[in-house]
Amino acid sequence: MTAPAFRAVVYDLECTNLKSDLGLLLCAAFLDLNDGTVVSKTIKQGGEKALARWCAKQVEAADLLIGHNETAFDRHFIDGVLTRHGLPPLPRRIHIDTYQTARHGWGGIPSSYSLRNLSAFFGLSEEKESLGKEYWRTALTDPESMRLLLEHCEADVRVTALLWEKLRPFYMGWRGR
Repeated sequence: MTAPAFRAVVYDLECTNLKSDLGLLLCAAFLDLNDGTVVSKTIKQGGEKALARWCAKQVEAADLLIGHNETAFDRHFIDGVLTRHGLPPLPRRIHIDTYQTARHGWGGIPSSYSLRNLSAFFGLSEEKESLGKEYWRTALTDPESMRLLLEHCEADVRVTALLWEKLRPFYMGWRGR
């Protein structure tokens, strides 16, 4: 009997606010590094509680989670939404933050550690694109805005996965937390 493969997943969220008591979780995307598949879901597919529960199941199925600024934002936002809906917090997993890895492990001192700037700096094959704030504001009422926001979220996980490949050699040289 063979052991199941170690599952590393890159993830991203899109929300209406940076505070989980004020904002809504609009969509989430998860990219499995073993096979490159991306799965995603929006608040329109069952509501925010169902989306938060789905995110928790994605986290539970992973051994390692990678995200950009996920240490400071993503995982705490999901926990806040889960708590607001009376659901248990995310299961404990290993987390790697590409923002923190770039800032403390790589040490290249770019003008910004944003995903957009780092993707341009490293010349990644898929660069981080920006969307106007109107897409987050209108996503609940405009299907086209929600579609574009979901595409943006899916693109973010692909860019973060490419960024992780560039930063991985620097990760082990940094003690992190």
